[in-house]
Amino acid sequence: TTGYVLSILGLALAAAQTNMADHAMRDHGASTLENMLYVNVLGLAIVAVAAWVVDGREAWEYMQHTEGAAGLLVLRSVTFYFGALTFTALTRHAGAVPATAVATARKGLTV
Repeated sequence: TTGYVLSILGLALAAAQTNMADHAMRDHGASTLENMLYVNVLGLAIVAVAAWVVDGREAWEYMQHTEGAAGLLVLRSVTFYFGALTFTALTRHAGAVPATAVATARKGLTV
């Protein structure tokens, strides 16, 4: 049950984020990079606090003692950033609905 609740919450928040980004870029002239900055700084703050509260010490020790873990984390972060940047640019140029359709198709192909 918890998994379903979290999945539905994640979908709702993703939809809200996409629509807010579309609104900010189309109606208020926000740039793609400006949108990326605000969304990712907010996300970083939330994730950093949650990670520290949930398993901060264990995560820190894992990153220090597991060979290649930090490099994989950096690589994952870079690839996710470029994916999010592409999604945001698509949202800016085509709107929230086409961008979400492309993202959903990509997730379907991944699965």
